[in-house]
Amino acid sequence: MVAGARSQDSWLFGPLPDLAIGCGLAYAGIFAIFSVAGPGLIASQPVVLAALITLLLGGPHYGGTLLRVYERRADRQSYAIFSIWATLAVAIAFVVSVHDFAIGAWFFTLYITWSPWHYTGQNYGLAVMFLRRRGVEIHPSAKRLLYASFFFSFAITFLVLHGSTEASGYLPNPVTYDEPGVSLRPLRLPYAFTAPALLLASGAYLATLVGAIVALRRSGTWREMGPSLTLMATQALWFSIPFSVTFWHLHTGLDPLDSSVSSRYVVWIAVGHASQYLWVTSYYARSSPGWKGFTRYFGKTLAAGAAIWTIPAILFAPDRLGDPEYAGGLALLVAAGVNLHHFILDGAIWKLRNSRVAGVLIRSSPEAADGAGDETPWVRHAVWAVCAGAALIAVSTIILEHSSFTSALRARDYDRARTTLDRMAWFGQDDSRRRLRVGDGLLRTGDLDAAEAEYERSLSLKPSVRAWLGIAAVREGRSDWAGVLDARSAALELDPTDVTTAAAAVRAHYALGERDPARAIMEALLATDPESARAHANLAATAREAGDLEWAARHYRRALELQPDRHSAANNLAWILATAPDPALRDPDESIRLARDALGALEAPDPNYLDTLATGYAAAGRFDEAAATATRAIALASEAGDEAQAEALRASLEAYRAGRTASGSGG
Repeated sequence: MVAGARSQDSWLFGPLPDLAIGCGLAYAGIFAIFSVAGPGLIASQPVVLAALITLLLGGPHYGGTLLRVYERRADRQSYAIFSIWATLAVAIAFVVSVHDFAIGAWFFTLYITWSPWHYTGQNYGLAVMFLRRRGVEIHPSAKRLLYASFFFSFAITFLVLHGSTEASGYLPNPVTYDEPGVSLRPLRLPYAFTAPALLLASGAYLATLVGAIVALRRSGTWREMGPSLTLMATQALWFSIPFSVTFWHLHTGLDPLDSSVSSRYVVWIAVGHASQYLWVTSYYARSSPGWKGFTRYFGKTLAAGAAIWTIPAILFAPDRLGDPEYAGGLALLVAAGVNLHHFILDGAIWKLRNSRVAGVLIRSSPEAADGAGDETPWVRHAVWAVCAGAALIAVSTIILEHSSFTSALRARDYDRARTTLDRMAWFGQDDSRRRLRVGDGLLRTGDLDAAEAEYERSLSLKPSVRAWLGIAAVREGRSDWAGVLDARSAALELDPTDVTTAAAAVRAHYALGERDPARAIMEALLATDPESARAHANLAATAREAGDLEWAARHYRRALELQPDRHSAANNLAWILATAPDPALRDPDESIRLARDALGALEAPDPNYLDTLATGYAAAGRFDEAAATATRAIALASEAGDEAQAEALRASLEAYRAGRTASGSGG
């Protein structure tokens, strides 16, 4: 048996903080609140909340480990294989990942996969700590059952994470973006394997969980087991239950469970874990000879945590040593590197079989001074100066991003917004999407040079169709049609299937009198979906507006072959056949037939369609019918209050009464 040596106080900080923070009851309260009013609370959460959580809890939680390993020379020497060599390995992997997203995706995936095990290991260790702290004798078989229950809880999480697309939203860190360049690469375990494996893991989890409780009850009372039982429940609430519900598509009526392991709730699990970590590391640090109070300790963990998060982002910004922008993958790679480093160090330093750790966490013995000297004062001061600077940068970026930039946009002060982004760039957190928003605002104000500079900066951070379209709009404002075409072509290279961009490029070619390149773009676009009547009709409209009537007529016909009831295409084709200057293309009789068919298929007559029919009659020399149809169209337009259209139709009516055809927009 493993005998527990009861400490003078079975709690670390007292029943309330130990149960709420150390054992996770506070998360159970958060879970209950979100179960009642989850969607509403999520919608009301300020965007800045995730940044504040990272700064005030996430950073210090990593900083606690850094202080434990690096602050004293004796610790650095004792854990050299981890503090130096493992750290170097993680750093190299991070640098490679920044320059190769294929590797970066697996680097990130390792972090996401390992994270539940890190949380699980901490819950298990604390469960054992509380039992031993209370003097409960843990028989080896009971300890194995307890460990197995936590292991199978992780096994459930692993299987769902790598065998269910619904679990892809799991992100155990409040750093996420809409279109990151780095993403999870699940193993995509087949359902035929995952489902039975998950059933076995779930059965083993329940069996070992019950077995551990029964075995532990033989050595301790329910009161003595209370904190450990709470940690078992927390483990289930963090992982076993939500991942099982996600995989089996169960509906519980509780939003935190039914949201498929959404990152909007996972962030609160991260809060629970970080708080738990700070709780136990603060207790350990308090026993050290150099303890100078919680305020000083929290300040040091905050500064150390800020440094490990902030410095890589600055060094590996796109303008410096890296490639991806912060929101385009760098943030997630920093998160992966910081967390993997943390997992490795944590696994090495918090072992209850270590007499030094056990003496503090189990027996509440003060940590003895080791006598090893630290660095010379100037080195120590320099390190803490860097860390303090990193903390100031972390605070500054939050203010710049969530206050200065937001208020500048709200006030439409785009010059101030530009300045804010320039300052964020100093700290490695420039953002291509925000540059686009500023560029769009400057374009609306007519400041073409400044707008173009913002679009170009956005492109330098992350090439995008939107940025090139912005540059095209700027050049259009200068009547630089060749430049417009160049920008549109560059946008098409990024996304050849973008219909809006293609249509704009086609119009630019037509404007320059370049019919063949315009047609080539449209044909290439149609080749991606040749059976789309809508695509044929839309591009035919673009060609018609540019005067390329032969191409337009051909593709209106193709649209009607694919979708005979596409009445707008029939009406537009009828107009071309009635008005085309090329005798080989003009066909008044077919124009009349198409216009009649389109008009007859409508629930109510349309003056535009009547105008087309009247034009067809006039082209065929049937002026009386043209005049009667135009008169009917005028009445409908007047009833609809469209006097501009009615006036244009009256001009056509006068031409028909005089035995002449009329020119108009039609269609």
